[in-house]
Amino acid sequence: MRKTAFIIFALLFVTACLPLFSQVRSPSKIYVAPVSGYGQPEDNTFFYGQVSYEVVLQHHNAVVSKRGSQYTLKGLIEPYTGEVSAAAAAVHIPDKTHPVPPRAIPRVRNTGDRREFFSWEVDGNIMLYDSSEDVNLLPPSKEPMPEKFNPDDLEFIFYLALVNNKTDQSIGEQYLIYKVTDNSVSRIVSVMVENLLSLIPVNLESVASNDFRDKWLFVDASVLWAPRLYSGKSDSISWLNFGAAVTAEFHFIDFLSLGAGIQLTQDWVVVEKDVEEYQDLLLEIPFTIRFVIKSGSSLMIEPYTGIYANISLLNETKPSAFSWLLGCQIGIDMGPGMLVIDPRFAMDFYESSLNTSLGYRRYLLQFGLGYKFGFFQK
Repeated sequence: MRKTAFIIFALLFVTACLPLFSQVRSPSKIYVAPVSGYGQPEDNTFFYGQVSYEVVLQHHNAVVSKRGSQYTLKGLIEPYTGEVSAAAAAVHIPDKTHPVPPRAIPRVRNTGDRREFFSWEVDGNIMLYDSSEDVNLLPPSKEPMPEKFNPDDLEFIFYLALVNNKTDQSIGEQYLIYKVTDNSVSRIVSVMVENLLSLIPVNLESVASNDFRDKWLFVDASVLWAPRLYSGKSDSISWLNFGAAVTAEFHFIDFLSLGAGIQLTQDWVVVEKDVEEYQDLLLEIPFTIRFVIKSGSSLMIEPYTGIYANISLLNETKPSAFSWLLGCQIGIDMGPGMLVIDPRFAMDFYESSLNTSLGYRRYLLQFGLGYKFGFFQK
């Protein structure tokens, strides 16, 4: 018994201490979406590669899926007609013309591989404009885009927006007008990505850290109602089994967690008519793996499965050493933590028995109601 208690304490201690090593602030998880729209051949691949490279170069994590990421960098390419088209609404770009004055001082000089870019600020966002083509200095065209065009005769505009995945709203946007993709464009893309990523701590760091579900460790305490069916020479149901439980969960990734706990539950056994009833108190030690679903802004739903060990404390019965379980815990934001509702079904791996050697099977329902606290913000 002492050995079992020591193992339980060690497991809970390790689960509680692991998050302490994760308190150093980690980089943001950025999903770089495939660049949509169209320009010169290979432009989409070029900008996607450049943006992904810059995310890593600037010490953030570029992830391959939006699930589990905090932000998305979304790009779009369009032919440039002198104004920002309606399609730019996908990344919330304001409609502004280029900033090149008719008679720039000093003069605009684009020779060989030298290219000059003009920048200007719109609502806190830095816009970049390629001045290497004379057409840039012409008044904006109001003519609609032709259905058929020669890409070699066009300029293009590359939009880039940083989106908060929790709210699906844009944090900031920039765009670049260009003729061809080369080293000059690569350098400007680096500046665009740096400008957008610099907005993360200012705009959303505090918001993201306030989500009550983004914790490394959760601990809950519950009261239990545990009706049980006993199947032996005859079947009987005990409706008056009650108990209490304490569970700890380690959320090692955003959508999965590992749980361990202890619970005390009554076991009121009648397996044959007109035979004496047996009342026992069981120590149950569950180990679970849980799929974490964060619904809306106030719910956390965790379908789970696992096994647990059974130990008789009064030695009135000999329960199956192990049982398997299937359940779903629902957490509702309330106060400093969550109100949790936890229905569960379980079955024994082996037959249980009485001290009279009479064997029986147990089918176990359980309904938990409790409160859950989170610790160590991610």
